[in-house]
Amino acid sequence: MRDRSFRVGLAIALVALIAVGAGCGGRQDEGVVDRLETVEVGPAVDVELSTEFDEQAEPDAPEVAGVLPTDFPTDFPLYAPSSLIDYGEAGDGLRFLEFDAPADCQEVSRWLVSELAAAGWRGQGSQQEAAGVFTKGERHAELHTISRSPGCGIRIEYGR
Repeated sequence: MRDRSFRVGLAIALVALIAVGAGCGGRQDEGVVDRLETVEVGPAVDVELSTEFDEQAEPDAPEVAGVLPTDFPTDFPLYAPSSLIDYGEAGDGLRFLEFDAPADCQEVSRWLVSELAAAGWRGQGSQQEAAGVFTKGERHAELHTISRSPGCGIRIEYGR
């Protein structure tokens, strides 16, 4: 009896082993994906739509990118387009802002000197080089342009 139950157990184990082996083998072509048939499609339903007259389609870029300190003189003209790239303490009670502008320094200088004069700032800047001390009432600011390739750096020191 013992021999018979041993044989039955062995047969069951063999059948189970074969079933497990067959299940683990998997299909040989599992990584193959059936190809879909190519279908021609017409133009998209919105092909004729345009944002040409949509006022919000192209939002206005900020003329001067960056957040100015709250103590910066609001009547001091800033060249646009430009980006604020640095700020901090300049010493002697002055603070500074530094901007990058994509334009040539001579163009930036001419514009700054003209706009400073129009805003009531007086100083020693020339049309060729906007450098020097500009005053308006009790306030003053030092302005320097720095030629960069490409573009122009603008440094403004203000305070006191």
